[in-house]
Formats: sequence, C-alpha cells, structure tokens
Amino acid sequence: MKVAVCMDTTLATQDVSVENIRRVYFEQHSDAGYVAEADSIAALHFALSICGKGDTVTAVSFGGLDKNTALEYALAYGVTSLIRIEDNRSPETLADPTVKARSLAAWLENESFDIVICGNPSGTGVTPALMAGYLGIPCVSRVYAGERRSRRNREHLELQQRLERGWRQHVSVHLPALMTVQAGFFSPMYISVKRRQEAEKQSETIIQVVPSVESGNEKAVLNAVDPPKPRAKRKAMPDANQNAANRLQSLMGGGGGGSGSRAGQAKKKDEEEKVRELAPEKAAEEIVEFLKKKELLPESSGK
Repeated sequence: MKVAVCMDTTLATQDVSVENIRRVYFEQHSDAGYVAEADSIAALHFALSICGKGDTVTAVSFGGLDKNTALEYALAYGVTSLIRIEDNRSPETLADPTVKARSLAAWLENESFDIVICGNPSGTGVTPALMAGYLGIPCVSRVYAGERRSRRNREHLELQQRLERGWRQHVSVHLPALMTVQAGFFSPMYISVKRRQEAEKQSETIIQVVPSVESGNEKAVLNAVDPPKPRAKRKAMPDANQNAANRLQSLMGGGGGGSGSRAGQAKKKDEEEKVRELAPEKAAEEIVEFLKKKELLPESSGK
C-alpha cells in the first residue's frame, strides 16, 4: 500500500510578527525561521500508525525552500521518500486554493497512491477537499483513529471521525481515499535533537524536487494582510439605582459608580466599617464580642 502525507510549515514562535507574516505572503524568500506544522506532524503519525510491513510512506510538500523544514522532520521521523513540488509563482497568487490543490493532485495521480493524508488546522479547509475532487476519490475530514480491514479481497479503512459538539462518526471508506487530521488527535513520537540534526544534513541528497503544474489561470490574488484590530476594553456599567445625572457622570468618568454617587459612598462607608484600628486589648474584646454575637464560641461550663 502506498501512502502520501502532505506536509507544510509554519513560522517559528519567536519569528511570528506582522512583518514576517507579510513577507511570507508577498516575498519569495524570508529570513524568518520555520518549523513543521503541528497538523502535518499529526498526519505523519497517523500514516505510520496504519501502515504495515511492506507499505511505503512518502512525504510531499508544495512550495519553496522553506518547505524543506517539514520534509526534514519527516526524514527524522523515519520517512525516506521526500518530494517537494517546487512552485515559482509569486506567493500572493496562492490565495486561490485551486493552484496548490491542482498541482498536488496532478503529481499524486501520476504516482497512484492508495491513501493521501493531510493536516488540516481548521478541519474545514478547502484544499484537501479540492484535491479529493481532482483525484476523484472520497474525502473524510477530522479523523482521529483508523484501522485497516479487508473484505472480499478488497481492502478498506474503518475510520472514526470527530464532529461538532462532541459527536463521533464511524465511517468505512474504500481505497483510494483522502483524509484530514488535526493536531491534538494524536500523540506524536518524540524526535531527539540529534536525529533532527542528522536529518538536516542528509535532506539535501534525499529530497527530490519536481516542477509544479503551471496553470496561469489564478482566480484570486492576495492584495494585503492586516493584523486583527485590538478589542476595546469593557467598562463597568453604572448602578441602575443611581439617578440620571450620576449615571451620566459615571459613564463619562469610565467607571461604574464613582465616589460621588450614592452607591460609591455606601461602598466606601462599608469598607471603612470593616477596617478598624484599635489597641490590642480593645481589639481582643471586640473579637470576642463579635464571636459571641455570631454564637461561634462554646458555651461556658460555669466553672
């Protein structure tokens, strides 16, 4: 059985910034650091968990040199067949998901894979679904477990799928098929630093670079990337028992009942009554009196 895992990269945590994100979208090369996407690692783990003796796993990535980081991770994981589909288009043209999906599907179709597994952060991404459409195979999303079965000499997969609000779904799918997984569904294998360093050295001779399908008919082009707008701070609402003038004063002052309002004065008075400064002997007498009033002291035995 031949299994393909679509790998991708994301910016390293220390390099996540608005400037670097814009460089990723609008420049061919960036000095920022990249790491293998967590969902791609989950896809790799799932692929190896359903493979048996004699099966082959191929890691496939689409894009420029920054995608080599994901393939190096796959090599450290134990995958020795690494393919990078090189794309020379400007990054902003990738706003059209059909560009990436068509190129990946064209290469996968020529290789006749039985199973294609993609990482899908949102669980509803369109690229895996488009790939399945171009390949003419079923697509099962949000898979968290699977097992190979054989019936009447025809192999199929028994998959378990997570739905919204905690629902689970059990699906039987005949091969070939495409499925998507998400990070958190699996516990990936730990890879030592030494293995990663060795994989980085060996990757130059192992990664095969193939050209992408040149369509030249992008339907959408990315124009700009803007960061999210900061949320306005929520302010406390004034006390509904205040009169209109005090409520307006409270709103203009940015608080919910200033010291000049009735609610503010009552609160201040309560706080003053709760905190008292007394001599030790007087404080002890008042504490005992308070405990007696609350019936918290044991009754006197009369002795």
